[in-house]
Amino acid sequence: MKSNKMNFICLGAPKSGTTSLFHYLKGNPEVQMPFEKELHYFNAEDFDPDKVDVYHNNYFDNFEGLKGKVASRYFVNDLVPERLYNYNPDLKLIVIMREPVERAFSHYKMIKRIDEISLTLDDVLYKESSEKSFNKIKERVLGNSLYYSNIKKYLDFFPIENFHFMFLEELEANPHFEMEKLYSFLNINSRSKVDVTKKHFESKDGKFFNRLVPVLSKFKPLQLIWNSFPKKTKTKILHFYNTNIKTLGTKKETLSISEKKKYRKIFSNDISSLNNIVSVPWKEYNG
Repeated sequence: MKSNKMNFICLGAPKSGTTSLFHYLKGNPEVQMPFEKELHYFNAEDFDPDKVDVYHNNYFDNFEGLKGKVASRYFVNDLVPERLYNYNPDLKLIVIMREPVERAFSHYKMIKRIDEISLTLDDVLYKESSEKSFNKIKERVLGNSLYYSNIKKYLDFFPIENFHFMFLEELEANPHFEMEKLYSFLNINSRSKVDVTKKHFESKDGKFFNRLVPVLSKFKPLQLIWNSFPKKTKTKILHFYNTNIKTLGTKKETLSISEKKKYRKIFSNDISSLNNIVSVPWKEYNG
């Protein structure tokens, strides 16, 4: 019987194009991926390697092709690299990255929107605190943009040949070429019919929709339907609303040129180290 072990994992970083990769790869006939983009097993607090068969049975079958998943939350976790190596030392690791300031800012805006935090980006990037909640936010915003520091944890276990590095900017500029390189890395012969150039535009009806949601939430029949959903289903619906709907029609936040220049200094040393293993496309960090 063919092994159900995964052949590859896309590590992230979050807000760097992992969702696009999930859809592009999932649409390929030679690839099997779980229906859900993010699944938590190797980063679980109660991780039990003896339950890996249960994990496989839940999300994979005896598919003859490649098996893999997107797991952007594995990127900063200190325990995951060794767990993955013990699971499959031949695992192929896809790391997609985005200019670190833009990625951090995008992640910050998402957290601010969902959790309604009052922290500024300066607070998150520069301040120190012993509060667990603050440090969790800092890890997500700052830590996920320290690419080399995170990749190094995986290089302590996996050889560089197991890695394929991608950059969101290059994927957006030349999607077919970048996906061809990824297919070659994974030894995929057939090509997906998924349109990798497809763009998703923001709806202008977002403000109306956001005003409508509180009204609908007071409608008793809808409350009864909502209360009948399992907790897991409610969580997924709320996450989708917060990440995909809540922002529609809202004013777009941007960083000034001076702010970007200031924040790049935080990541310059990490990018310099990253350049030693892969050439980055961000000219702002040259010189």
